[in-house]
Amino acid sequence: MTLTGASIYSGVGKNGKPWEKVKSWFGYTLHLLIDSDYGLPVNFTVTRASMSKIKIAPVLIESTRNSHPELIKNTEYLQGDKGLDSSSFICTLWDNYTIKPIIDIRNM
Repeated sequence: MTLTGASIYSGVGKNGKPWEKVKSWFGYTLHLLIDSDYGLPVNFTVTRASMSKIKIAPVLIESTRNSHPELIKNTEYLQGDKGLDSSSFICTLWDNYTIKPIIDIRNM
């Protein structure tokens, strides 16, 4: 099954000029959990392109904990982009895994 879609974002810049950004997807997304010290993949999953990363991240971390508990136990930080800015995800990281999140905050 192949999926396609697009999201269009628009607004007005500081200089008064209108802008528009089109984000489109086709197919699938690869979600990677990587050891940033060594640049090596730890775990991965492939989903439909339309699937939100905030829904996948907790599942990926729990899967890693089940298969390699020593990796999650020794993990101090998780770095992610604005797509992972969710108070429930951040609380889960700290409460369940004692992992400190380094996630850029969405400007809402």
